[in-house]
Amino acid sequence: MALTITITATEHFFRTDENTPVRLWTGHTASGVPVHAFVAAIASASADPSELKRELHEIPGPQISEVQVEP
Repeated sequence: MALTITITATEHFFRTDENTPVRLWTGHTASGVPVHAFVAAIASASADPSELKRELHEIPGPQISEVQVEP
């Protein structure tokens, strides 16, 4: 069984306990359960990542906040 989520980037960044910057993404599961995702990295699975880079640069931010992120 797979978990499917749809997430949207926010302008908010946080730092983990290891001081890694992560962006807060908000969204929902396929059944509508709200979720938060703290994303440290995202990469294109395409041979040409230019479209992903363009879209990522359009996201407002960053606004750094301190938060503890636990697994």
